[in-house]
Amino acid sequence: MRLTYKTIMATVFGSMLIWAGSANAETTFVDLQHTQWAKDGIQYMAKRGTVAGYGNGKFQPQISVTRGQAVTFLVRELYPDQLEQPIGKLKYTDVPITHPFYREIAIAEQHGLAGGFPDGSFRPNTPISRAETAAFLTRAYPLEEGNLTAQWTDTAKHWGRRQSRS
Repeated sequence: MRLTYKTIMATVFGSMLIWAGSANAETTFVDLQHTQWAKDGIQYMAKRGTVAGYGNGKFQPQISVTRGQAVTFLVRELYPDQLEQPIGKLKYTDVPITHPFYREIAIAEQHGLAGGFPDGSFRPNTPISRAETAAFLTRAYPLEEGNLTAQWTDTAKHWGRRQSRS
């Protein structure tokens, strides 16, 4: 699967601005005047059915993305053919079968895009962190390791720190 730069950038920006409600044909949003830099990406992803608005022409780009919305975005983009297939029962204590993103969370777990927490929860309504975003995206897209190095002082004991390959 070959990804273009435009697709990857639309994915990254779109994941930051997603309301992953029921995807629909609404692609014109009246509240993007302060996010012109992201308008093309939002409309592109809405036309694909990957993101959706809140209704009444509103996208609400200032709203934070939740963990459930983020995996929904990735699943709708990467595995749209699986959205109508039967799925198994999720083990997460906080994702009942009636949750609006139950199916997408199950598909994301099946493909190793996202997992839960040691307490048995998934926390679908919790805003996604930068570390979780990076983890989800690197699991979703086969990115090649570059030759640039970065040194951060606050990641030494963080779960998301990538260990060097040996």
